[in-house]
Amino acid sequence: MASSAGPSTSKLSSTAQRAPPGHRGRSTAPGRGRIHETRRSLRADAFAAAVERLLPAEEVMTFGAGPSGIVAEYLALRLNRLGLKARHTADMGFRLPDALVPLSADDVVVIFAPARLFKEIEVIIDHAEEVGAPVVLITDALGPALGDRVAVTLLATLSASGATRETLGSLAVVDALALAVASQLGERALETSELLARLRGHFLPPNSPHYGRDE
Repeated sequence: MASSAGPSTSKLSSTAQRAPPGHRGRSTAPGRGRIHETRRSLRADAFAAAVERLLPAEEVMTFGAGPSGIVAEYLALRLNRLGLKARHTADMGFRLPDALVPLSADDVVVIFAPARLFKEIEVIIDHAEEVGAPVVLITDALGPALGDRVAVTLLATLSASGATRETLGSLAVVDALALAVASQLGERALETSELLARLRGHFLPPNSPHYGRDE
């Protein structure tokens, strides 16, 4: 499974087209360099281990603070669209425990933490350890500090500056993870995609060529 789930150039290069609103059209030359650097930094064995954690999860909880929260939400959206159950939280301080209460050993936590070690990250990892939920950490700088407390660490390269400094490398990882998960889920992902398209059809105008179709 490790070989089939490994990241590829095409998976990471499609990030600009799959980026969430507000990030499209911003893939400049430095941005493309960041994507390639992220690709080079991802270890195939760690990437495959992350995919293997996500596939059987009862639920995936993603967390990110600030701009990383957008990427965390995007991963939850992508996984839901593939047929996995996922939720996102960007809650901080006293609101965070409400998101942690449902966490169980059958779940997986994905934390986006590029460089700053927020108190919330420590609390999430502490609670995940307590209930037995594995943690996947996507980071640029916190691997040495947290690597021995999480199941998998994936490197997402930061740039020195720019509007997408904190997010583009992580988006590249999200895109690769989602495509790898989809390839493993096969028919399940296809069925979920068809259901999504059918539900969206209810909101199309009656004169649309796709109105009322079930395919």
